[in-house]
Amino acid sequence: MKLEKTHKNETSREFTPELNATENNDRSMILAQKEWDKHMYEIDISDIENFDEWFEEVKEIKKIDLAEHFFIILGGRVDIIKFINYTYSDETEQEYIKKKEECKSVGNCFETREEAEKYLKYLKAKAIIKKDTKGFRPDWGNENEILFYGYWDLKGKISYSEVVAICKEPQIYFKSRVDIEESFKKHPDEWRTYLTYEQ
Repeated sequence: MKLEKTHKNETSREFTPELNATENNDRSMILAQKEWDKHMYEIDISDIENFDEWFEEVKEIKKIDLAEHFFIILGGRVDIIKFINYTYSDETEQEYIKKKEECKSVGNCFETREEAEKYLKYLKAKAIIKKDTKGFRPDWGNENEILFYGYWDLKGKISYSEVVAICKEPQIYFKSRVDIEESFKKHPDEWRTYLTYEQ
């Protein structure tokens, strides 16, 4: 545990050496300077009145490797965010951490370029297949409407199912069998990418 001498809202960091708190053999806490073996004195915490008012624990900040980076999808391409570009000050380092957390919160943060490129390929395939629906939107109030969506079967083939509009699922729906079969023929690679993508 690292401690600094403080009192109320005033600190004396420039004048007080960094102290380490360690547990003695009798389980009492001992304060000593960082290089305590070079000094002839120790302080028993139990002997200090109002200890909490005079000392506070110094939180150790985990240092980020200068080579730290991550990848994002930006404008239809893979981009890299490098930590080294944010190392001008503690404030800019915090900006890097904040940006990474924001990207993570929307699933747009990847540890490797390969992961990012794979996700980008999936997004592009999904956009192409949606375009093949010709703007069709299911009428979820009509239980008699037949919808068509694609799936990847256990034999490694693209196929489709027919359902009625009574249950919403995260699928790309087509208005007719003709439309979805036409999409299969035009964009087989995109369908394979879309249906087999694993997060």
